[in-house]
Amino acid sequence: MRRRPRHDNAWIAWAIVVCVVVLGWSPIGELRAEDNPIEMFSPGGMAGVGMYAPYQWGMVNFTLRNRTDKPVTLLATVYFGNDSNTQYARSITVPARADMVTLCPVRPGSSENQPLNAFDTQSLLLKGEGENQTAITTTLGQMRHAGMLLRDEDPPRTAVLSDNDDDSTGDLVQAMRTGIGLTRRAAVVTPYIPTITQAWEVIDSVVLSGGVMERDSQAEVKQDTPMRPVSRFGPVELEALRGWLYSGGKLMVMLETLDESFMKRLLGDDWPITELDRTSLTSITVEGPGAEGTTQEYEEPIGFVRVLCGDMHVIQTVNGYPATMEKSVGRGKLIVVTLGSRAWYRRRVKADPVPEDSMRSAGVVSYSHLNELGGHFIERPGWSAPHKNEQAAAGLEAVSQSLVTEQIGSKILGRNTTLTVLAVFCGVLLVGGLVLAKRDSLDKMGIAVPVASVVGAVVLLSLGSISRSAAPPTASWFQRLDVDPSTGQAQLRGLLGVYLHDASDRFGADHATTLWLGDDRGGGSVKRMVWTDYDKWHWEGLSFEPAVVHLASVESHRMLDRPIRASVSFNENGVVGSLDAGDLQNVSSPLLAGPGDGMAAPVLEGSLSFTADAQRSLSPGQYLVAGVLSDTQLRQQRAMDAVFGGAKRYRPKLPTLVFWADPLVGGIELPGGLQTQGQVMVSLPVDIVRPPAGQTIHISSLFLPYEVTRREGGPRGVIAYDTMRKEWIPVNTPATVPLRFQLPAALLPLRLLRGELNVQIHALGRTVGVLHQNGGKRVELDRAQSPSTWANFKLQDPGALTLDGRGGLTLLLDVGEASDASNFDQMAPQWQVGEVRLSLDAVVEKAPDPRPESNDKSKGADHAP
Repeated sequence: MRRRPRHDNAWIAWAIVVCVVVLGWSPIGELRAEDNPIEMFSPGGMAGVGMYAPYQWGMVNFTLRNRTDKPVTLLATVYFGNDSNTQYARSITVPARADMVTLCPVRPGSSENQPLNAFDTQSLLLKGEGENQTAITTTLGQMRHAGMLLRDEDPPRTAVLSDNDDDSTGDLVQAMRTGIGLTRRAAVVTPYIPTITQAWEVIDSVVLSGGVMERDSQAEVKQDTPMRPVSRFGPVELEALRGWLYSGGKLMVMLETLDESFMKRLLGDDWPITELDRTSLTSITVEGPGAEGTTQEYEEPIGFVRVLCGDMHVIQTVNGYPATMEKSVGRGKLIVVTLGSRAWYRRRVKADPVPEDSMRSAGVVSYSHLNELGGHFIERPGWSAPHKNEQAAAGLEAVSQSLVTEQIGSKILGRNTTLTVLAVFCGVLLVGGLVLAKRDSLDKMGIAVPVASVVGAVVLLSLGSISRSAAPPTASWFQRLDVDPSTGQAQLRGLLGVYLHDASDRFGADHATTLWLGDDRGGGSVKRMVWTDYDKWHWEGLSFEPAVVHLASVESHRMLDRPIRASVSFNENGVVGSLDAGDLQNVSSPLLAGPGDGMAAPVLEGSLSFTADAQRSLSPGQYLVAGVLSDTQLRQQRAMDAVFGGAKRYRPKLPTLVFWADPLVGGIELPGGLQTQGQVMVSLPVDIVRPPAGQTIHISSLFLPYEVTRREGGPRGVIAYDTMRKEWIPVNTPATVPLRFQLPAALLPLRLLRGELNVQIHALGRTVGVLHQNGGKRVELDRAQSPSTWANFKLQDPGALTLDGRGGLTLLLDVGEASDASNFDQMAPQWQVGEVRLSLDAVVEKAPDPRPESNDKSKGADHAP
């Protein structure tokens, strides 16, 4: 076939060029440029993680153009659906003859009456200030700019943050999600990285790969050129991502495509990887606990980074080197992958089964080793903070409003004032009676007494009304602060109640804090959350009814100026510890909780040291030790019951000291003259300091979590316990249930002396025993007959109290046949376990010498203390 000469269509190209030139020099072209010297592109466009959910923070971007010869200050706003009364805005000065991209945090409301899988948005561009603000119209004369933002209400959500030119990382995420039964849908993080931690929280897990570029400021300016979004992580974006990770996020790092220096800037000393070299492989066998270990051959080599992994736990290996590793970072999890993306999946073929739900199928299929990795990564993490525990969060929300409003109230009349009025009333009646008696007119007392009573009542009512109106303007707080002492990160969530005599519209904070005032504070007018810089914002247009308590939710992520730390050690009586409260004031009402059952109430002593002996253990539903609880302590009791009460109470993953202190208000701007009151509930994981060798110690149940295992008890061993929901269920058949108790790793090695097992069990008509598996023989340690509440078992045989290689003690809870179930026609009564509490006495043994360092390559895979 003859190829057409390239110059055949040259006249068309020349005609287009001539038209453009003529139009540019024509009066019409000049008119358009002059009529629209200021424009907005990408109004309320997608930014941040690119995924939005109701009542969760996200980011949008505005691209602004100033063609004038002077800088101009603009206000770009966005709102959702028809709710124009609640707007989010960015106030910014655009230099002369410049384009600028800027970001603005937003919080979508309800998804009702919104398009399918999207939020409908409207944007305005305003010029001027206050009443002189005017809207800038588009070339077509439109004032509002319509847009759409992607909505996702189905967690867990995964995001991909990559600069790779290919789609290998996105394919890996799709294969991982569909391989473990989730939808393939994942968010792709835009070039405009979130500048606040809250904007990351819509995402459960992030996969990071590719080269990441640094920058110095949150806005990027280019003179008279089209904007190309190439901005990446700056200091603010790094702080936001770090805060999300430390507060419970999951981050997977594809190290083969990523510059290691970026991870050092993100994590600092928490980045444990030492890179040895980079190579490529054509034959790959991934070995691990859930992988088949099959070998895959590739024509195009796949990159692989050989590393020493420090204190990370190795999940899978390739050629003896770590392929995947994991580590807890604060309350989050870090997973490092050293093998290139293409080694984890393959392309789908016709023979592959296709799920009925098309969203659970992708063009790629995961290998078994990717499914194993997905189980560690994408599944929703087991949060260790109260606000991440669904039941605890719901309980706190239910009581927090009453806790705030109860602290704001009218000032009641004092006892002395009331007694004085009554004394005057009685004195008047007495004097009047004496006078009338002398005049022989005592019958007139029938009129005087009612009149004096009415006068006294009016006086009391008047004084009460004056006292009520005398309540000062108040800011009342109920806060909960979750501290990570290893990183210095703290997450503050709470409720603020504001009582004002006069209306006020000034609320603001820095970038680490968001303050939401509800949907009714606009009073029918427009209220705006205006960001004046990447780290400053305030509300405008608020309307407050005087002498009414108004509520606002507050959330803050920040590094602590002064660290807050606590440590505990053990002796023969229990726990001794110390607390460094940092900037917190008036510490009170401590509570020691742990991953096991039971809690203790430490006694605070001088310099914030504390002790918690065996006698300080608390009964179920008890959180404070006091004869008569004050109003403040009653509020504390209700708040802690919302967190720790109920059948599915919150159990921290680590031993945690919970205490109360004065509220934290730093970084929040409130109307002046407010009296601050309230408290903050602090959750602080404690460090365990190992006692000296030879010390006899007592370990209470709160430090001894247990799990029900199938291995020792056989199939019948778990019929009474739901291992998925982590709760006991009622059964009517006998069973032997294996309970494995894990001792704190910081105390090992130990020699156990004795113990006591307390089981809350209802097993009328049955014999309940505690056994120990010793080789192939079971040894009975103690037995109880027909328990109905708590059964107490003494463990006095040191030879039967032996620990396994991981520092665990396994006991068998043996529940026998019901005594009254003599035939098959009679249904045996059910039995059920509630709480299980084990306490131990032990001797601390000398720790073995640490193994010597080795440069052998196998240590790279096994170096995980």
